Amino acid sequence: MAITLETIHKEIQQVKSDLHRVRSMLEDEGELADEARRDLARAREEVCGEYLTHEEVVAKYG
Repeated sequence: MAITLETIHKEIQQVKSDLHRVRSMLEDEGELADEARRDLARAREEVCGEYLTHEEVVAKYG
């Protein structure tokens, strides 16, 4: 596939659109959903030592 200025322009426009969407999400001062609060509380309770290392995950799941 040849890379043209038109292709690059379309990709840049898509990146700009994605960036705008991310920026909007970050600027939103809304509250966390109840489910997100529960997940966050549960994650904070976990001990870091219970996590698998990258090597352990690769060995276990390939």
